[in-house]
Amino acid sequence: MLQIDCWDVAQGDCSVIRLPDEKLFLIDTGDRTSPVVSWLAERRARIHTIALTHNDSDHAGALPSILMLPNLSIETVRMIVDRSHDSPIFKKIFDCALRQHALHRLNLDRIEAGAKPMVLWESDDRSMSIKAIYPSFVANTQAKNANSTSAVIALFVTDQILAVWPGDAPMSVLSALLSGTTPTLLFGPHHGAPIDKKHSTFIANSDSFEPNHVFISVASANPYGHPAPEYVKFQGNRGCTVTCSQLTRQCDRNRVANKQSVLDGSMLLGLRAPANGVRCRGAMRFKLQGNALIPDEFFEEHRKRVKMLQRPMCQANEEN
Repeated sequence: MLQIDCWDVAQGDCSVIRLPDEKLFLIDTGDRTSPVVSWLAERRARIHTIALTHNDSDHAGALPSILMLPNLSIETVRMIVDRSHDSPIFKKIFDCALRQHALHRLNLDRIEAGAKPMVLWESDDRSMSIKAIYPSFVANTQAKNANSTSAVIALFVTDQILAVWPGDAPMSVLSALLSGTTPTLLFGPHHGAPIDKKHSTFIANSDSFEPNHVFISVASANPYGHPAPEYVKFQGNRGCTVTCSQLTRQCDRNRVANKQSVLDGSMLLGLRAPANGVRCRGAMRFKLQGNALIPDEFFEEHRKRVKMLQRPMCQANEEN
């Protein structure tokens, strides 16, 4: 059984994949206050890989705290070179991993897709795999900023892409990689506000592939206006289910002000929630059944409750 937990880490990203052998595969960690740290501290977990899509603090800031936990067995940490080695953010994250690598406590390697995707994990029968499909060496070295070179990681089942973690990658990159596909689950990108959302080709790029679910990890009080209404409504209007971890003022100003959650998925799933924010869905879980990813048993209840919000962007194609 393979299981994906989409964590609520406020304004950040973190997914914990439980592999068939019970090892964990983390894609991003959230920032230094990420609730995944305390969750991991309470168990003797075996971690196959921690893969960072890029080194912004909201995606990678908790890595030093996780690596200091004495109860964990971590095989590999994979990172991307997306900024100067002298950058304080990169240096803090990289140096802690490098120290553990020097002590032979883990392998430290880069994420890089070559002529073929890089295999980060593969099941014994090779029917399932987690692969990095972007960036290539050339794309990485020519990137103008960290977001544009975010690693794009995908879950493959019988050669079909079922889930995609693009970090903060632009929609133009996803279009080039995923055109014509129908992944079950897409994270973000960029907390529901793709960095090229104002580009003339944005709609065409977004329309080139069709996810069934979009999970947006976002904080109620984020100062960036995330998620972008036009992106959420676009996905909703074409039949995609959009789910946000936390509620923002754009959907219900009163509930945010009064700290009234819609549904606390973190508690219901036995995970941890961040200290701040108002839950819309909180955490969400998908399980692999056959060749399909199935959302958890709280999915329908959450969809019913969302309809009670003032202006639920994610239900733009439904009567509110």
